[in-house]
Amino acid sequence: MQSSFLTFNQVLYQVTEGTNNSHSHFVLGIGHFVLGFT
Repeated sequence: MQSSFLTFNQVLYQVTEGTNNSHSHFVLGIGHFVLGFT
């Protein structure tokens, strides 16, 4: 779970890196929320 979480975080970071910071934080927050539910 932890390794998958880190990989997911890295992918999310790279995907959102091109956007502005507030949007990146928003997407990462959604990712953390969804992963916290699974």
